[in-house]
Amino acid sequence: MRQTARTSEGLLAKVKLLMALVTAVVLVSAGSSVAGTMSTTVLERSKEIGLMKAMGGTRGEVLLIFSAEAALLGVLGGVAGYLLGSGIAQFITKTVFAASADFIPWFAGISLGVSLFLALLGSVGPMVSVFRLDPVRSLRGE
Repeated sequence: MRQTARTSEGLLAKVKLLMALVTAVVLVSAGSSVAGTMSTTVLERSKEIGLMKAMGGTRGEVLLIFSAEAALLGVLGGVAGYLLGSGIAQFITKTVFAASADFIPWFAGISLGVSLFLALLGSVGPMVSVFRLDPVRSLRGE
């Protein structure tokens, strides 16, 4: 019986390690995805950014617009991730373990916090390029 318990503990430890690795990969890929999305947004809107700066918009105001967009992306991703993850957990516990999984409300806060952090962290690079953008060159199309 002890041998079975030790084997189960070892298996559980390996599953925990696997889940931690999968979580790390997902976090890195999510941050990269946000960085790519925000970089594309900055490139597509370079003329508008240049126009805003040429008309007197401060760098802070322009950065605020892109920060708000990244924050919105993070919040939507967090809500979608929480709902989808809760649904998958519900499905797995019913089909595999014949039990029900409870929705844990504070997981929603963690999901929102992590996704908001990742969205803002992933958009730092594109925001630096917004900060350095020369309005004259962007209006010329360079």
